Amino acid sequence: MASVDSTDKLHALSDRQPPTSFGVDRWLIQAWLAPIMQQALREAKESGTRRARRNVLSRGSSFRTLAEEAPVGIFYTDDRGRCLYVNLRWSDITGLSQVEAHGGGWIRALHPEDRDRVVGRWYRWVTTGEPMRDEFRFLRADGSVMWVLSQGVPIYDDNGLIAGYVGTLSDITEQKAVQDALIESKNTFARQLLRAQEEERQRIARELHDEMGQMLTALKLELQEIQGEHVSPRQRLAESIGMVDQIMEQMRTLLADLRPAPLDTLGLPAALLWYLNRQSQRTGLKILFHATSLPIRLPSEVEVSGFRIVQEALTNVIRHARAQQVTIELRQEKTALSLSIADDGVGFDVDAARQRAAAGRSLGLIGMQERAELAGGQVSISSTPRHGTRITVLFPLYDCTSESASPRRGPCRGA
Repeated sequence: MASVDSTDKLHALSDRQPPTSFGVDRWLIQAWLAPIMQQALREAKESGTRRARRNVLSRGSSFRTLAEEAPVGIFYTDDRGRCLYVNLRWSDITGLSQVEAHGGGWIRALHPEDRDRVVGRWYRWVTTGEPMRDEFRFLRADGSVMWVLSQGVPIYDDNGLIAGYVGTLSDITEQKAVQDALIESKNTFARQLLRAQEEERQRIARELHDEMGQMLTALKLELQEIQGEHVSPRQRLAESIGMVDQIMEQMRTLLADLRPAPLDTLGLPAALLWYLNRQSQRTGLKILFHATSLPIRLPSEVEVSGFRIVQEALTNVIRHARAQQVTIELRQEKTALSLSIADDGVGFDVDAARQRAAAGRSLGLIGMQERAELAGGQVSISSTPRHGTRITVLFPLYDCTSESASPRRGPCRGA
């Protein structure tokens, strides 16, 4: 078998390799490495050569030519799993030379935390003859850690016995770093979400205890006094009824904050108008609201996200901005819904606020950003100390008559 044949075939089929390194490795093992090794061993045996394995691994052999051209690390072992050969790419990844990797030398370079597990799996695979796949770390001489993906298959002789193992080694350090960053990001968001939920529960509990609890206690005492009197004065009953009215109003407020009914029945503009009127009456803050050029109903995720963002923004204005006026605008711009909240308050340092949010010390900005992203939107914030703040959110929409409408966004109901 001419060595140039295998190399030419490898180059000719390179365009058909799978797009990921994991796919290339698997394809390379199954389609080329294992068949070439088995064929080379068979040819050496048929020619009567005693040292078939040495011929297979000699320079210029089909296997060596392919291995040296391959873009991934390649190794070959005997039937007991002892390393006989590694290519240059394998050495580049691990930092071990072919001599250092020989036999069980590669085991000494395994990361101490992975060594027992990897060795145990390695020899279990060698014993059972099953295909192998594992992810683990090498600790290089310079102290750097390399994450690798190792895959291999057994090579059989003509009698069906395992003659050795051939496989690949890929550097997945960067992929692991990205994966770890994503996991940490998800964990951070999960912690922040749980903290926000707990703070919301605490707020509701405080309001129930401080306001409704006190009113209910006072009502109970009032009714007990009336019960002990021979004649029920009308004035006392009127006061008790007034307490019941206050309790009912407080309960409606709490329920509206949790899930406003107009949002489900009338849509985002009507729900915002209802909510902003209540907030203006409660706080005395002047709130201007404009909504133009909108379909009758928007996608549900856009309506919920938009409402919650306004809630969060207005809460921040009331607590921190010391503003006299807030202007909220809702309008459709071609294929996007624009929502803006502007106040004339004291403003703040946006960069510093983002750093606090990233550290988990402030959930307002993160909450708005996550709300927008859940509906495919984006948030931009501009603020100058003593000159107010503007929050702008863009939600993607589509023309309901367009053939290219994205099914993920759902229909513009009633448009």
